[in-house]
Amino acid sequence: MHNMADKNENGGVFRYFILFLGLSLVSGLAFVFFRVIDVDEGFYLSAASLVANGASPYIDFFFPQMPILPVLLAPFSETGLGGLWAARGLALLCHLLLAIIAYFFLKRQLENFKLALAGMFMVAMSGPLMAFNVLAVQYIFSNLFFFIAFVLLFDSLGKPRVNYLMVFAIFFFLAAAVNVRLIAIAFVPLFFFITFFVFRTRPGYSLLNFLASVLTGLAAPSLYSIKLLVQSPDKFVFNNFAFHLLRGGSVGIGQILLNKLEVLTMVLIQPHYLFVIALAVWSQFLLYSFRRRRDYNSLQKIFFQLSFALGVGYFLIYMIFHPINTRFFQQPLIYFIMASLPAVIYLFERGRKTATILVAVYLLTFLPYPAEFIFDIRNEHKTYHFDHVRQVSDLIREYSQPADTLLAEWVGYNVFSRRPQVNSEDFTGFQYDFGNALIPHGKYRLMTEDHVNAILRERTARLVVVNNRVIPEWEEELNDNYNLKDSLGQTYIFERLSE
Repeated sequence: MHNMADKNENGGVFRYFILFLGLSLVSGLAFVFFRVIDVDEGFYLSAASLVANGASPYIDFFFPQMPILPVLLAPFSETGLGGLWAARGLALLCHLLLAIIAYFFLKRQLENFKLALAGMFMVAMSGPLMAFNVLAVQYIFSNLFFFIAFVLLFDSLGKPRVNYLMVFAIFFFLAAAVNVRLIAIAFVPLFFFITFFVFRTRPGYSLLNFLASVLTGLAAPSLYSIKLLVQSPDKFVFNNFAFHLLRGGSVGIGQILLNKLEVLTMVLIQPHYLFVIALAVWSQFLLYSFRRRRDYNSLQKIFFQLSFALGVGYFLIYMIFHPINTRFFQQPLIYFIMASLPAVIYLFERGRKTATILVAVYLLTFLPYPAEFIFDIRNEHKTYHFDHVRQVSDLIREYSQPADTLLAEWVGYNVFSRRPQVNSEDFTGFQYDFGNALIPHGKYRLMTEDHVNAILRERTARLVVVNNRVIPEWEEELNDNYNLKDSLGQTYIFERLSE
């Protein structure tokens, strides 16, 4: 009878596992093929195209992230919109893998099928995660690598002996996350001290072997970054540190606080943030409540507490920078989901009806994300709809030859029309509000308005493409040297005057 009951339970769990995975796959494919193009996707694929053609981040072109991302995206950067779909497809596979890893990890650590399914479902169908994990940008790769390091860390804590291969793997994936998005470096000391203080009392511990495993793990995915740092330390530091401190321009404390308050409000009015964070906070109290404190062993309690600490840590670190964006806060959401599970299972235990209502509410509050990013119900992203970008890219190809250079306000048009940039080394920078006296733009491969005007005056580019309106600083030279060739919606294509 027990075997029959176990088989029925396992069968039910498997059905829900496939259902949740299938639901996430279908939703993810809708985002892959129909989500409006993110501005950053054009920028990162442009950088990836430069890497694919032999250029190096920082040294040959400006790139304000760690250097592994353009390497990962390079295979998708030379095939136009098809490459964008392929890169998004890879991102979706990584998102599904993240959810699958969460399920098997939770099932093993917590020995509770319901908790494992709840965690997997909340990750797989999280609106903020889905909206940004399926993009050809850095988030999913950083999220996946960091979560794998977190999973390996907890798996190692339950081992009776030190496993140096596992120590290597923990810091390998942690360094991989750092080499995609630098913010993860803030957690390297935490991971080091946890592993050091736990493993030093275990049989087979050797300080030399431990340090060797940690250092080789950190170094292996960082070789490319180390090479670039050695080649040009000042450019590496500017792109990854100084730029992020300066890009907000000279603003007062009032404006900085207003930006943080605005973004925090925009985050917390989203149910997929508010509910999850509220449940995570409640769970910390449940862990030590009189009625629930024996539900979890000490290692499981540490798991929920560390998950909560990582979520809070990510949240607070992002709050330091200016300006901040709502999209940043999907990264701590994974750990708030992990930390929320004691409260989730407590509610599930109220009965099947309560569990059904909770799942239905979670799915209903997912709907605003496709409404905003696929259907664009607020009509805020017209110039980045797939059809619009495709039609503009087709016009660019019609009005130019493959070797003709293109000056595009948004470099995504270079990628999707497969037309080279005016200067392959300098393709952004005029958007940022810091003076040339403070930042030598030429040294760091940042365009200035003067640089753009020189290109227009010399008629270097065959075509110029701008969105919404001509940038005032460009207007005089553009009118003197280019004619409006065509327009589509709020995108304008200019062609240089014949000699």
